[in-house]
Amino acid sequence: MQRDRPIDMEEAVQRPEDVPVVVELLAGCLAAGLALPEALDAAAIAGDTVTGEACLAAAAALRRGAPAAEAWHAWYADPWLEPVARTTARTTQSGAAVAEDLRRVAARIRARRHSRLQQRVQQASVWSVIPLGLLFLPAFVLVAVVPVVIGLFGSTR
Repeated sequence: MQRDRPIDMEEAVQRPEDVPVVVELLAGCLAAGLALPEALDAAAIAGDTVTGEACLAAAAALRRGAPAAEAWHAWYADPWLEPVARTTARTTQSGAAVAEDLRRVAARIRARRHSRLQQRVQQASVWSVIPLGLLFLPAFVLVAVVPVVIGLFGSTR
């Protein structure tokens, strides 16, 4: 059950709440001594539908003996899972321990999501000023400025 299309950015902003949890669970399972396919199966439980499917598909491909590039193919297409795929593929080729690297990746994913959410909040605050300019400013001009101007012109006659 691989995902054929990449995730659009709006969907990507919404869904990474589960990704750091999945990555840390994967790191914990690997640190405890599980093999990568079994760790992916365990981590799939914590993910949403998309992340869980990606974990199960990668685990199945690794069990079949697929090369790393093929096993992590769906992960490379996802902007939130791509760092995990790069880290895991690199360490499986070199034989290095991957658990600490995955914990760092999870921390970076959380920081990236936090940064994107802050950016969206700042954009929302800018957009919330527009009604003030469109509604209250003309009302202020009609209620405060126009009577003063009329009063000035009326007193000059």
